[in-house]
Amino acid sequence: MILLLCLGMQAQKKRARNSNGNDTLVAMRDFVHVCNAYKQLPLYLNMEIIGTTNFITGEDDTTRSNAVFYMKPGITYIRFGETEQLVNDSMALLVSSKLQRMILYSNAQAVLQRMNAITGILQQDTSLQNMAKIYSARSSGAEEQVASITLTGRNILKGTSLPKESIELQYDQTKKEPLKVTALKRALVPLSEDDYKALHAKGEMEDKLLTIEGIGHCLVKEQMVSFVFNKIAHDAAMAVPATIDDRIIKNGQGEFMPVKAYEGYAVTQN
Repeated sequence: MILLLCLGMQAQKKRARNSNGNDTLVAMRDFVHVCNAYKQLPLYLNMEIIGTTNFITGEDDTTRSNAVFYMKPGITYIRFGETEQLVNDSMALLVSSKLQRMILYSNAQAVLQRMNAITGILQQDTSLQNMAKIYSARSSGAEEQVASITLTGRNILKGTSLPKESIELQYDQTKKEPLKVTALKRALVPLSEDDYKALHAKGEMEDKLLTIEGIGHCLVKEQMVSFVFNKIAHDAAMAVPATIDDRIIKNGQGEFMPVKAYEGYAVTQN
C-alpha cells in the first residue's frame, strides 16, 4: 500500500513537472507570436519608448521618445525623435535634422534588422528551447481582454534572489496585438560608505541596499524600458511620408547630395 502511494505521488510530481514545462513553452510560443505577428506588411506603427530607473547614474537612464513606422514592401520610413530613417531595397538613409547630417548606408538589410529589433523584442525564428534555457514564462489574465505574459530570467543577481532580467508583455486578447512591452534589467552598483549610509538614512531604497562579501556596499539598480504601442494598422493604401529620393539626388559626378529643401546638410556614405 505504501509503495503504491509513493508511486502515485511520484507520478503526480512528474505530471506537474511536465505540465509546468508545457505551460512555459506554450506561454513562450504565444509571446513570440504576439511580438511578431503584427509586423506583416503594410504596417503603420506609432510607438512610445520610455526609459526609467530607480537610481540615475547617467543621462540615458530616463528617456522618452516617440517612434513612427511606415513599412511597405521595398520601402520603409521611420521617424524616431528628430531622426528619420528611409530605406529601400538597396540603400538606407539616416537623416538628423538636429545635426543637419545625412548618412547613406549601402547595406539596407543590416539597417532593417536593427529596426526589427525595435519593433519586436524577440524574433519569429527564436528557438523556444533556447528561450526556455534563459527564461521561465508565466501567463495571466487569460479570461480578460488584456492578458499578459512574463518571461523571467533564470540567471540570479549575485547576493540576491532576484532575476537579472524579465520581460512583460501586455496584449489584446482579441486582436493578439501587443499593447505594452516592458523589459527590466537589474545590476549591482557599488556604493561608497557615505553614499550607502545616506541612502539607508533616507529609507526609500532599503530593500535595494545590500553588502556583499568581496564587493562591499551595493545598490540593486533596476533599469526599465517600456514600448507602448499606441497604434497598429495595416492599410494597403497607406502613403509613406518620404523616400530616399525626397532627401538626396546624384550630381553630375555620380555623388549623392541633398535635394534643394535640405541644402546645407552634410552627406556621408558608409
